[in-house]
Amino acid sequence: MLGFDVTIFKEPRSQLIRKILLVCFGEILLGFGIVFNSSAGFGNDSVTVFYDGLHKTIGVSFGFATNMINITLLIILLFLGRKYINIGTLIYALPLGSIINFAFKVYPVFNLSYTMSGRIASAVIGCLLLFVSLSCFVAAQIGVDPWNGVTLVLCDKTGMQYRVLKILIDVATLFIGLALGGSAGVTTVIAAILGGPLIQQISQWMRKFILEPQKT
Repeated sequence: MLGFDVTIFKEPRSQLIRKILLVCFGEILLGFGIVFNSSAGFGNDSVTVFYDGLHKTIGVSFGFATNMINITLLIILLFLGRKYINIGTLIYALPLGSIINFAFKVYPVFNLSYTMSGRIASAVIGCLLLFVSLSCFVAAQIGVDPWNGVTLVLCDKTGMQYRVLKILIDVATLFIGLALGGSAGVTTVIAAILGGPLIQQISQWMRKFILEPQKT
């Protein structure tokens, strides 16, 4: 269908609904994870440093800056790699900014003090939410996020290996975000080191216990 990957719609309806619900749940966790990390003041993951920098530079809300970047990437995919656009891609890209803005409004309800212990708790919760949320997308396998989609397009165009381009893009987003005034710190390092292994383990658990049909 016009270059889009529609194979996901061949899955049993119950399985597809389960995956969509998991990804929607992950999207909510992602928005709150970003807010908990940002509010802790110990830095953000590399992509969020970019969101943060744009938000500070042009004076728009954090969520609006997030939407600007993700929708721009989605447009790039629409023209250069629409085969990588799927339900999960749209769920990731379109509502994330609104969820982030909402999470900033309700964050004070959690009553985490601005003491060092409160900030550490906020950062730990933020990282856990971030890892679990991204695991939902990996486990569901119903479309990559716009960042990974653009990375895959670059792989197709250049012939470079995915892991090399992923590192280059992460480094580029980090430094651009820093140049724009984004916040980086301990959380940035922790997310880079622990993110991959933990997301892999959590997503495997989700596939086994949430997505796979129960064996009788």
